[in-house]
Amino acid sequence: MAGISGITNNTFFGGINSQGASTLFGSLGKTSGVNSLSSVLTDYKTIQTGNYGKLLKAYYGQDTNSPRTSSTAAKSLSKNKQSETMKNSLSDTKYAMDKLSDAASALSSTGSDSLFNKKEIKQSDGSTRTDYDLDAIYKGVVKFVDSYNSAVSTASKSDNRSIKNGASSLSSTTEVMSKSLKNFGITTDLDGKLTVDEDTFKNSDMDRFKTLMNGRQSYASNVAQTASRISGTSSNKLSSLSASTYGSQGGYSDTDFSSLFNSYF
Repeated sequence: MAGISGITNNTFFGGINSQGASTLFGSLGKTSGVNSLSSVLTDYKTIQTGNYGKLLKAYYGQDTNSPRTSSTAAKSLSKNKQSETMKNSLSDTKYAMDKLSDAASALSSTGSDSLFNKKEIKQSDGSTRTDYDLDAIYKGVVKFVDSYNSAVSTASKSDNRSIKNGASSLSSTTEVMSKSLKNFGITTDLDGKLTVDEDTFKNSDMDRFKTLMNGRQSYASNVAQTASRISGTSSNKLSSLSASTYGSQGGYSDTDFSSLFNSYF
């Protein structure tokens, strides 16, 4: 270490002998965390005044009498908790929106796997007829309703303005379509949640319901696209938070050791 060779064997800042100095600096070399603070020793007065001792205590969390250290640690802990809370909220929102997008897309799909493709339905008397598979469509609607309620509820609790706006957009779209949906037993309560009545649904006009839910310009397609956008917003925000929390080598970078050091000098 530069500058240490000038220290004699007999004196070391008021009485530390050469054996003590050797022990001190030898032990520092064994601790990688303290090694990063080696620049402190360019000014040997920090040892004599006791400031170096304070720094070590603060670094290992043993200086219980330092209000600045306690305040810094409390703020750091609070910030980390807030970050974790935000991550959990964003993850929950993304998961809920992905499920809603899938459920809505299943209803709006016009491909070979569309729920609205007519099939040969066997009758109770043994005969068959070509018609909609009401049971399959109803299950798709129930999945959509459940996913919609979960997604809107989760997103409305978010602190992210874009996500909250997206949730409001979903609710507004559904409110506009509420009268049409009611014709098929799908109603909205005071909290904006959807419910579906099976008997009313299965006895409704499926051709009209297909027009409402199936295809690119349908209500279900609109919901799927909005849910996908909200999911993307959540994913981007999660990536941003992770990038600001962890370094390229995977180390946690939120703790500012330079601020901790400067608070003592």
